[in-house]
Amino acid sequence: MDQNDDLSRSRLSATLNHQLSDIHYQVRISIPNVDRLSFALYNAETDELKTYADSSPHGSELNQYSVSLSELPTLKSCAQTGETRVVNNIADSFNPNTQHTKWLLERGFHSSVAVPVYSHHHFIGILFINSHKEDFFTDVIVSALAEFIDTLIISIISEYELVHALLDSTKDRNLSAPRHWSAGTCHRERMWRFSQIIAKHVAALYQLSDEEIENITLFSRYHDIGKISVPYTTLTSSESLTPSQRRQIDEHIEQGVEIIEQIIKQLNSPNHHCVNLLRDIVAYHHEFLDGSGYPYGLKGDQIPVCARIVTVANVFDALTSHHPHKQARSIPYALLDLEKMVFDGKLDKHCVNALREYQDELEAIIRDYPGTDPCHHHSH
Repeated sequence: MDQNDDLSRSRLSATLNHQLSDIHYQVRISIPNVDRLSFALYNAETDELKTYADSSPHGSELNQYSVSLSELPTLKSCAQTGETRVVNNIADSFNPNTQHTKWLLERGFHSSVAVPVYSHHHFIGILFINSHKEDFFTDVIVSALAEFIDTLIISIISEYELVHALLDSTKDRNLSAPRHWSAGTCHRERMWRFSQIIAKHVAALYQLSDEEIENITLFSRYHDIGKISVPYTTLTSSESLTPSQRRQIDEHIEQGVEIIEQIIKQLNSPNHHCVNLLRDIVAYHHEFLDGSGYPYGLKGDQIPVCARIVTVANVFDALTSHHPHKQARSIPYALLDLEKMVFDGKLDKHCVNALREYQDELEAIIRDYPGTDPCHHHSH
């Protein structure tokens, strides 16, 4: 295997952030004044364009920033026409008061190229190339950038399509058990929202990139994929569970890992950071930091941050939802229970602190995506 093969293989296993920095390094060899490459992801449901990946060294990139595409008329028209937008004087061309323009100017970026990116004809985001120099992106420079832009777009699209292939396959497996799927709807909605709140809050501490926050949020919905292997009647039983039913429920983790492995295999076993995130979330969301969790009894740093985030979201959701045997706890009470679990060495305290800081948001999520109340199931 020659070196190029090695390079392309290692590039594929890396996050998009790493791929952008690798390609940035190559670009600068021939075009030294290209100072930054970044990709902003578009969410069609919310019309938001948000920071996702950046070639800047960690800590100097723009984080957790999103803006509605309809507020950016020239980029909106790029998205619609597929044309590249070149701006050679950022200060004169944009409203200097938006957070993004301010950020660019404060870091001395003066010109920019914006390239819309599509997957199967759907607009998925924008690739930005910035320079500290004004009037830098002449036609000559832009055409010199063309082959790098092609490589960048391939990296962006392949990661986007891989993440979505993982999500779609997991969802399809889930839909093969329609009762499980519809019963879990509100739980999935709450889970990704809780996970997102926690991930954003601990991002700086655990050095999670926007790319990782996004993927943890997306994958958290499917942490319980293994439960499709548990009979629906067992999952919803209002009787006490027999030991063998209990065991079936506990085994949903290994079953889930098995399902994810099958999906990865169907996708030709891509070796990629996002694949590991999904696998880790499914495998480790019932592990506790003191080693008392299941099924692997991992301890402390053996448990990846993505799984700690989903664990806290999951325990919080279990406490604040109604179950056949117990009423839901109020948010303050649930937080006290979580505190106790932190004190006992089970949960990540930073993840729990995140929930304490956003109680209004949590309340709105629980209100918008209510679980079923056990009182409604039983006639008194």
